[in-house]
Amino acid sequence: MKNLILAVAVFGMITATSCKNESSNSVGKETQQTLEDAGQEALNPDEGIADITSAEQEAMEVPEFSNSDVQNFANEYSKYFEELLKTTKSGDTEKIQELTKQGVDWAKKESAITQNMNAEDSQKWTEWTNKLRDLVNGGE
Repeated sequence: MKNLILAVAVFGMITATSCKNESSNSVGKETQQTLEDAGQEALNPDEGIADITSAEQEAMEVPEFSNSDVQNFANEYSKYFEELLKTTKSGDTEKIQELTKQGVDWAKKESAITQNMNAEDSQKWTEWTNKLRDLVNGGE
């Protein structure tokens, strides 16, 4: 469990120091919060629940972005997040640690992608990632 907390802390430090653009930094913080919340969820997982509900699936539905690179990244991020959510629910600490470490790479990719977003896509991205964070926090 200490390793999980350490991984999340390292991820937070990397995210906070790697972004110079304020708008990208706020999106990076959202990703950091999502991963931290996933770690907290792992501390008290619901036993035997590994399937994603229809409400969770609906919240994870990827919005349409105007930029194809952003769209492709969002589709891949959704797959990663779905795996993270299932793993968190199952309580597999080893897999959670592995996915949390991958979160650092996702944050770097997200930072690069979000710098090139237009205002409309940025708004969609923020709303969508907020929904994802709410899922990890247990809200539907």
